[in-house]
Order: sequence, then C-alpha cells, then structure tokens
Amino acid sequence: MMKPPYNPIDVANYIVAEAVKRNQPVTHLKLQKILYYVVAKYLQNYDEPLIAEDVVKWQYGPVVKSVYHQFKILGSLQITELSEYIEFKDDKKLFSVKWANVDANVKTLESDLKFAIVANTVIDDLLNESAFRLVDITHAEPAWRNFEPEILQGFEPCYSEDELKAATYG
Repeated sequence: MMKPPYNPIDVANYIVAEAVKRNQPVTHLKLQKILYYVVAKYLQNYDEPLIAEDVVKWQYGPVVKSVYHQFKILGSLQITELSEYIEFKDDKKLFSVKWANVDANVKTLESDLKFAIVANTVIDDLLNESAFRLVDITHAEPAWRNFEPEILQGFEPCYSEDELKAATYG
C-alpha cells in the first residue's frame, strides 16, 4: 500500500482524473499550479511532505520537474488521460523495472482520506480558474516574486518548506 510521500506523477494523475470526471480537463500549465497548491496545502495541514520531489520556481510559476517531463509532450492541449510511467524498484536484493499501475495508484490516493480531502478542496477551488490566472496568483506570492530576477535568468530555486507552508490562493 502506498503512503506519503507519493510519486508526483501519481498525484498529477489524480488531479487529471478528477478534472476529467468533472468535464473540465486541465492543461499542463494548469496541472502544475493545482499540483503546487495540493502539495502546499497538504504540508500546511499535516506537516509532512506529500511528494518525494522538490517544487521549483520557473518563469510561469511552480513546477514539479518529473511531472513537467511526463506531460510536456502535450504542450497546451487539454490532458484527458492518465500518464503511464515506468517504475523502478530497488530493495537492496532485487532491482526491477515495470510499468506502474496508474489506475490502481489513483484509486489508492482516493482511499487516502487525508490526501483526498486536501486535493479535492484545492481542485474545487481552482479548477474554474484559467491557467494564466493561476500563474498570476503564484507570481504574487513573495516566494516567487522575491526570486523573479534569478528565475528569469534561468535559475531554478526550490520552494522551501516555509514557503510552501505560506502558499495561499485565497
């Protein structure tokens, strides 16, 4: 059974599945912003990381790089399907590579009530916003705004735990 910190692609797939269920598929840009606020709100509520990866500051706001690379091929198209990925396991005795069971992973996330409450609250709050409205909201936060010159020069500072705890969209 999976437990936090989760694979960021599984969390992104959960957001995609919820958006599709609601007939409001997201773009890659919008997915990244919703993911950021799910990660931040989970940390705020439970004081533990949701995903096993840093969130970085890019020109258009927060990004989780593995999710970026997984979905970038879609450009600005709406995402209507879960993204499959290869899972690597190394338990010291055996190394294995296999396709992740993304449907099962999304169902596991659905059954994690702490996660589902946070994710669905953020999705409810942000799904109707445009991707660029969400970019503007993230750019207004000191965590991004204070690093804007560096970000625009191509640096990719990571969000600190304190910055994630301070993130808010309302």
